Amino acid sequence: MAQRTFVALMPVFLIGSIAQALYSGFINYDSWFYNITEAYNFVPYWLSDNLIYLLKAIRYAAFNLAGLFIAYMAAEYTARLFKKDAQLAGITSILTLLMISLNGRRPGQVLALPFSGFLLNVNMALVSFGLGYCIGLLFRWLGPDYQHRRFEHLADLDKRVWDSFKPMLVSLALGIILALGLYILKVNLSQAWFTSMLGTLFGTNNVLKGIGLAIAVTFLALVGVGYPLQALNGDNNSAEAVANMNYALVHGSSWNIPYKYLGSEIYTAYANALGYVTLALIIAVLLLAQNMRRRRLAELTLFPTMFDAPSGFFSGYPVLFNPIIIVAYIEVVVINMLLTAGLLWLRWIPPVAFAILDGTPDPLAPFVATNGNLNSLIYTIVLLIIDVLCFLPWVRFDMKIERRVRDNEEA
Repeated sequence: MAQRTFVALMPVFLIGSIAQALYSGFINYDSWFYNITEAYNFVPYWLSDNLIYLLKAIRYAAFNLAGLFIAYMAAEYTARLFKKDAQLAGITSILTLLMISLNGRRPGQVLALPFSGFLLNVNMALVSFGLGYCIGLLFRWLGPDYQHRRFEHLADLDKRVWDSFKPMLVSLALGIILALGLYILKVNLSQAWFTSMLGTLFGTNNVLKGIGLAIAVTFLALVGVGYPLQALNGDNNSAEAVANMNYALVHGSSWNIPYKYLGSEIYTAYANALGYVTLALIIAVLLLAQNMRRRRLAELTLFPTMFDAPSGFFSGYPVLFNPIIIVAYIEVVVINMLLTAGLLWLRWIPPVAFAILDGTPDPLAPFVATNGNLNSLIYTIVLLIIDVLCFLPWVRFDMKIERRVRDNEEA
């Protein structure tokens, strides 16, 4: 059910991923391409501003409102499975999610919209999917059976709407109760929850502790809770990271920084599930896929994934809620972090410490963040090959299971 929901939404996320990659890697004023090519000397600002506005609008529609699409599709598929009214179940799920996301006005608080974007964002896909699935079940228990027809008379439509009124009212009532509960308890839903939780990973110099936290962050991202991973890929302003960068800037080298095993830096540079690791998975799929749909998906998502925008591939493969691929991701993340820590201890590669421009392609990020160290570039390429080899048996096994499931459904 979960995989069908996200595969159906693949075009939306793919378009959003491409817009995100173009914005962060090429068009944005802080992007690496815009600054390296000195595009500000020949691209007029009015053109850049309009392109930025357009790409941000596409990205917002695809990702910031993704919860509405996910809730609709989850409820629609669940209701259809039990031969209930799928369309009204989907509409009800959207209304209920908006009710729960209602951001009540408090004294002195001015809001542009009465809804909190926290639950509507793609980074809370688990909540949106769970809500849609539960509403589909409510229609199963409270709604009458319904057989979808190509053409429906107005009288039949009127009867269908009234027949589904009971599960709709129950769903909306539950949404209002949850919204009131959040308001009364003054629960402020925001990404700051996860940022504070990640404080340990941002500042830990303990490799094993960093690996444990990285496993948790990766697992959450692959089951639809992406806020921790998004926070981890943002700016690291921990005292340890700042100390590393200051030392590197003063000495022009990162070889002897005080915190060389910083968990967040090892993860984002060499084990990033948003870009580097997913890039290896896409290459593995390209090497093994005989299904043209899978191959086309891998080809189209290769470009945005290089700029940390893999949502199109996550939903279309699907990676989300796929236990085989989740285990493969965790294995690769652990291997990458252990190998990197080992090479740092042997002093074969320097630790990353220098700031990089937004949208720097993932394979080049460690090279840039070590001030152009050639060993880091060679290691990044070798590590990518190792990751692809690690993914190959898992992808082969996943494709085998998929074929078996499809054969059973067609039998």
